[in-house]
Amino acid sequence: MKKKLKLNPQEFSAVIVESIASACLAASGVSPEQAEFIGKGLGSVVKGITASDNSSGDTILASIEKATNTVLESNSFEIPDTCKELLQMNILSFENIIDFMCRSESTESLRNQIIQIYKEDPSCDIETFPVEEFVSSIIESFEKEVLNNHELASYACYCMLRNNKPSSVIHMANQQYINSFEEPLFLHKDKASSRVSLKNLFVLQKYEFLNCNYREVQEESDNLKNLQDVIGDYLNENTTPFLFIEGDAGSGKTTLIAWMNYHYSIGDEISEQLFGNRPLLTIRLRDLDKKDISDNSSLATAIRKYMNLSSLDELERLYPNAIMLLDGFDELCMIEGIGINHEMLLYDLHQKSLEGFKFIVTTRPKFISPGINIPSGFISLRHFDEEQREIWLNHYVSDEYCAQPIDETIYSYIQSIDDDTASCICDTPMTLYMLAAKKGAHEFLDNNWALYHHIFFEELNETEYNKMFPDPDRNYSHKISILRDVLYQVCEEIAYQMYQKENQSFYLMDCDLSAIVEKLSNQIEILKHANMKEIAKRCYALCCYWKADSDRGAVEFLHNNIRDFFLAEKIYREMNEIIQGRNGEVNYKKITYRLCSLFQYGALETKVAEFIFLRAKYKVEKNEVDFAQYEYQHKLITRIIVYLSRDAIIDSNVLAEKSFKNPVQRIQNIMACTIQLYRSTYEAYLKETETIPWVSESPLQNNILISLFKPVFCQTPVTITYDYMITLGSRGFFSNMDLRFCDLRNISFQKSLIKLAKFSDAILCGCDFSHAILDGSDFSNADLHYASLEDASLIRCNMTGVDLRGTELPDGYMSVAQEEQVAHLKSLQITGLII
Repeated sequence: MKKKLKLNPQEFSAVIVESIASACLAASGVSPEQAEFIGKGLGSVVKGITASDNSSGDTILASIEKATNTVLESNSFEIPDTCKELLQMNILSFENIIDFMCRSESTESLRNQIIQIYKEDPSCDIETFPVEEFVSSIIESFEKEVLNNHELASYACYCMLRNNKPSSVIHMANQQYINSFEEPLFLHKDKASSRVSLKNLFVLQKYEFLNCNYREVQEESDNLKNLQDVIGDYLNENTTPFLFIEGDAGSGKTTLIAWMNYHYSIGDEISEQLFGNRPLLTIRLRDLDKKDISDNSSLATAIRKYMNLSSLDELERLYPNAIMLLDGFDELCMIEGIGINHEMLLYDLHQKSLEGFKFIVTTRPKFISPGINIPSGFISLRHFDEEQREIWLNHYVSDEYCAQPIDETIYSYIQSIDDDTASCICDTPMTLYMLAAKKGAHEFLDNNWALYHHIFFEELNETEYNKMFPDPDRNYSHKISILRDVLYQVCEEIAYQMYQKENQSFYLMDCDLSAIVEKLSNQIEILKHANMKEIAKRCYALCCYWKADSDRGAVEFLHNNIRDFFLAEKIYREMNEIIQGRNGEVNYKKITYRLCSLFQYGALETKVAEFIFLRAKYKVEKNEVDFAQYEYQHKLITRIIVYLSRDAIIDSNVLAEKSFKNPVQRIQNIMACTIQLYRSTYEAYLKETETIPWVSESPLQNNILISLFKPVFCQTPVTITYDYMITLGSRGFFSNMDLRFCDLRNISFQKSLIKLAKFSDAILCGCDFSHAILDGSDFSNADLHYASLEDASLIRCNMTGVDLRGTELPDGYMSVAQEEQVAHLKSLQITGLII
């Protein structure tokens, strides 16, 4: 039995007068508190006026009843009969009518009522019921009734004034996050019927507990509660006011906030577990007014003004014991001109002591320093593991969820991600989505450099995923994007400084980072502005993935591959600067000094050389001009090697650091890195029979290159695929070199040109001379056992006294017996061979 509304006309009129008066006074500039006081006074006067009937109340009830039934009986919504009865009985109850008429947030009120009603009966499925559309339809229908009924003119006036009442509009981003969770994702927004949404793709992240003082990993989540339970425990049991959720770009921090808002909006079991009856307030920190922050040095004040509240007392009164989600502390740090320590804003918020409030703050790593002295919990979102990627893929292709096709190559690639390929790059929800949905993703899979560059330079720095929040002017990127190249260079310099420490220390202290930014500010015009310099110091972590366990220092890459990638980018940038504007004669001395300055600290990791090769290969395929192409066209390396082999390399201006105890080792480092760099870039250009001109036709005798030949050319090969390796001695020009008595064991000389070389009495065991041209070379008395001469040209070679045990001969024959090897080699009747 529905309750009829029996509202005393005087009380109804009093509500209207009070609201209209308060609204008009506030709009005219009277303070909200004073406007409310005067309005209540006028309302009290109206209550004393006598009247003879309550027809206005009955008319309002009839209008709401008609509007509700119109929607319920329409064909727009499929609603079970039991659910219809529940809605009709409860929506039109006395308390709910009062709530609907007299609250400024009538839409929110009605939505919450419907959710609660639907939860009362198991046959009513709130998960599938379109609550927002249903609420909008009822209100639209009711407003038509009101505007067409002259008896309700005063109420219509009240509604219009109420809706424009400045003090009643509470700004929150809850609905934005709900929409972003349900609407098609940014690469599918042009398809209205697309089911590719965060709601259908969401996979709960795994996490690590961090020490809240030092942010070092305490426990991983594999054998612990899932993230939903951890957040629920924090909100309901933990007494600390702050929970920091840290995660790399694309790891799903904002999606997690959207997930919480969505479940709060439908009031399901997840909402009950997380929030109970507590209100949820969501603030996107980048939306705050920087002037409010700067003028007051207060995050609390900026939040209050953003929400359009008169005081923090009002915030506590309207939202008792609220849970506040503050998304994107890292984005707050990008706001220019604040001029204060951003962490002080968190201290300020804590010191405001909002009674019963809990705060969940999301951020990328490194934006909240270790040891922040606020009572808090700290967890770090992990990248997706194999299990989570499989679930995500199933959501993307399954008819039950997104029903999207995906290229088989990309599907297999995502499934097979491991630590040695694209680990920590393509294992976040964002990068998985970009790979699965973007056209042309194949070129990234075929070239790891292109993949890393696309992720770290294009996607994560530009933060394309902000497109999940619609912007009328399509301003999706951070304003910080003007520093994109600068931040990229900061990462390069971080990797380079780690190389300078001989890769014995994979982290930097805060002072090291400040020195890097300071150094770049002397080179880059935009960093000459103090505010930009400060932003770079705060935001260096934007375009990369960083470890959370940074108790030893400020900066540590999540994976060594990322460090090696940025070191390769640093080297390539330096070399590109050398060739820029190159006209006329080449200054070999300048190039040599740059190489000496760059490469003093140790040989490059093979992964660095691999990235250099892959970058050169990518530029060849795109027909782009860069250092590698310039070098291939002009063959500068021969003259550079001459300079490196003479007195330039030991010039006191180059090797000036007295702290370096072993100058010979430093010279070896420079030579080794130079060979690694040029060998890797030439590989992308060489034709089948071409070689790299390491030496001139008449190389120097007893030069540095000869004395360091073994440590320079016998380095770990760069493995591109299981059957494709780049060895430093392969495809090289070494003709006329005097390598007598040298220990050259295990060097690979495949496809090299080594005519008239002197190898007598050299140790060549394990060397690979396959497909090499060795014509006229002297191998007398050399140790060549267990080597390879497969398809090698030995015309007029002297092989008297050579140890050939176990060596593969040019035709593929091999024996461990010296006599059999010599006899077989003679039988090949090679022109001019002496043996």
